[in-house]
Amino acid sequence: MNSFLYEKFNEIETDTLEEVEMSAEEQNQYLNQFKKSVHQKQANIQQPSKLRKYMLSSVAAASLLIATPFIALNESVQASATKWIEDIQYSFKDILTPKAEKYATHVNETITLKNKNVRLVDVFAEGKFFTYNELIDNKSKKAENTTSSSIISLKINGKEMFEGYSGSSEDLKSNITSNIGIVHLRDEVPKSTYHVEMKLGPLSGEGEVYAYQFDVDPTTFNKKVKTMRIDKRVKLNNRNNVKIETLTLNPLSAMIEHVSSSNHHFDMMIYDEKGKKYYFNAIKTDEDKNKSKSTEVFNPDIHSTGTIDDLNKAKSLYAEVIDYGVEHNGEMKIEKKSKRIKIK
Repeated sequence: MNSFLYEKFNEIETDTLEEVEMSAEEQNQYLNQFKKSVHQKQANIQQPSKLRKYMLSSVAAASLLIATPFIALNESVQASATKWIEDIQYSFKDILTPKAEKYATHVNETITLKNKNVRLVDVFAEGKFFTYNELIDNKSKKAENTTSSSIISLKINGKEMFEGYSGSSEDLKSNITSNIGIVHLRDEVPKSTYHVEMKLGPLSGEGEVYAYQFDVDPTTFNKKVKTMRIDKRVKLNNRNNVKIETLTLNPLSAMIEHVSSSNHHFDMMIYDEKGKKYYFNAIKTDEDKNKSKSTEVFNPDIHSTGTIDDLNKAKSLYAEVIDYGVEHNGEMKIEKKSKRIKIK
């Protein structure tokens, strides 16, 4: 930390500085404030957020602390101090599992836009779903449409694959937002190395469009993907029955596919032999005549007490289907829960 501060001060061009005369008493006062702020910042860094853990590196903390009343920083140091997004460590390793370091593709590319800095951190894909984590550093709270971005296009090996999108956002400190997006694809991702082109833009209104390009080698990830045939029916009542077809587990996520003759919205709660819970959200439903087929993805942040690592290690699993009925005026409520059945 101290060596970083000294390096930054040495880089400052002295002809850009504004001299400030201070008495010995004032210097001691500012020095004590500086020491106190260092202690407070380090204490804050060690505290996890309420929703998920994240880490702010010592580089970012130093950028905060060098802006003291002693000097007026030159433009290059100010620019470095504002790009906190480069120093926020908030990847799938922190969100999902430490094992993400081995199985996710780490992109770590930052793009500077007019009203925000954006950084695509890491990605992974399974079947027809492509998941990514993007950090957004808003430069101005007053700027419109800076909080989130929307996928416009996703091409794999030059072929357009974008079909739909699901996702969520979480506000971190210092105006930084983490977006977790799940892109619904038209076809399954290749089993060998493939090239990705992602184009994103504002959720609504005017704004800048930007793009990332990178390669994904899924070899290590694919070796750990397990798909189990379940083929078990769950009774809710005479009209609404659900057939759980498959459960797919991988090191970073899990998916369940089920079919039903009802147009109701169904989620699932999975329990293991230790009583840990794993909540699955339905993120995609395809309707065909009198049958609907849904895909549900494990959501570790809603009602879940187990992690993806716990789920992969579980020896026995039991499923409970939750019937939310049909949406009315944008709202849904639980109509019925099934009895638990063993699926593993």
